[in-house]
Amino acid sequence: MADGLTTDPAAELSELLAVDSIATLIHRYDLRPGAAPSTTVNIVRTVDDHLDVLVLCDSRVIIFDTAGQIHQIRDDRLAQVSQRLRPRGGLKHLPPAELAALIESYEAMRNHYDGFWCVSATANTARQAVYRQFPAAEVHVSLAMTGPSDR
Repeated sequence: MADGLTTDPAAELSELLAVDSIATLIHRYDLRPGAAPSTTVNIVRTVDDHLDVLVLCDSRVIIFDTAGQIHQIRDDRLAQVSQRLRPRGGLKHLPPAELAALIESYEAMRNHYDGFWCVSATANTARQAVYRQFPAAEVHVSLAMTGPSDR
């Protein structure tokens, strides 16, 4: 990703993530969907007169602008899946077989249009990221974070 940003600093972030990062790692390490690690991503960069923000999975970026407004850029799809699948009584007393079934349900929702997206062994996941752009002169500070976005 760093090489792509250096070579073409204004390139579309999702394409750089898909082609320069994910596809390269898939090829280098022979990664296979469902059998590869996955991760969340947030990227903030300034190009010319604007700030680009890309988030995927449970990452988020908080922008404090010069007018005192706070903008939260987040990908809520994992939190939405969690809400749909969360058992009424919680996880604490869930029998092992039901817990295993719940985990399988989550895995079935990973990187699917009715579920949530995260970076893994499919380059197309980068194209599902949430993207926003801000005028750079109007951004006071940005914070890039990861963690559960439903809290």
